[in-house]
Amino acid sequence: MLYLLALGAALALASADSTDHPLVKTAVSEIIKMVENGFELSDGLAWNKDLFGSSLPQMVKMGEESSTLTAAFGYMANYYDLQVSYAIDNLGSILEPLLLLLVAAITGTMLISIFLPLYSFVGAFSG
Repeated sequence: MLYLLALGAALALASADSTDHPLVKTAVSEIIKMVENGFELSDGLAWNKDLFGSSLPQMVKMGEESSTLTAAFGYMANYYDLQVSYAIDNLGSILEPLLLLLVAAITGTMLISIFLPLYSFVGAFSG
């Protein structure tokens, strides 16, 4: 049997404990109130543009107008998944030289701390 939920109830169900971030919780509760008052989901997302960006409300609007909201969310999930992957790859490529310098500094410090007393010890016998 197929059960249909109203969009406001589905949002409330999905967002009940999905995040601990206070800004997201506040934004989602405001979006739920807007949807319950007759606004579209895309209007609520567009109203919180600083948090959700500008492409998500546009894709949701297109999904609402063409009755393919599920597909629109799927496309946005893939898009954000790629963006996170790119960000992680960039972070790795930025951190790699820094970690290499850190290891070189630690190795150099260890070599100096070993050989400096050795040279002064050898210098004491030759003097």
